[in-house]
Amino acid sequence: MDAVEAAEARVKRRAALMSVAISAGLTAMKLAAGLVSGSLALISEGAHNAVDIAASGLTYFAVRVADKPADEQHPFGHAKAEAVAALAQTAFLFLLSLAVAVMAIRRLGHPAEIVPDVFAFAAIAISIAVDIFRWRTLMRIARETGSHALEADALHYSGDLVASVLVLVGLAAAWAGFPAADAIA
Repeated sequence: MDAVEAAEARVKRRAALMSVAISAGLTAMKLAAGLVSGSLALISEGAHNAVDIAASGLTYFAVRVADKPADEQHPFGHAKAEAVAALAQTAFLFLLSLAVAVMAIRRLGHPAEIVPDVFAFAAIAISIAVDIFRWRTLMRIARETGSHALEADALHYSGDLVASVLVLVGLAAAWAGFPAADAIA
């Protein structure tokens, strides 16, 4: 591995580790805000961020493996590890989406009291800002390094950004007197 490849490998690993750390912080913040406010949307976002920790950890592992040089068992290198990580992230998200959909349908049948407070709104606003930064950073690094795993991570966080905006809308609607909006979000 030459100096340029080694530098790219370090950048990819740092980006993946940054995603893990950010996901851990967002998980704690969203779960706490969701539990305090009773917001299913925030709790599901916190759970989603917990899955993000695993997905970003998998990305970190994949970029480390993908950067290994070719050997006897892998004459074309280890780049497939990134594609497998991207596929695994998709499976994680699909399963989480199913679980959240089931909880939302149950919540719509049995509405819960939602008390959106400043903490809930601040948590989701911070999450939106962080996801914009993370999405842009990961996309830039993915393009610069040709990393499919980082590109999948960035795409994943663009989806998180949309979900967070929907949660914000749901919280605002619940605050305005439409508690079902939280489960819909």
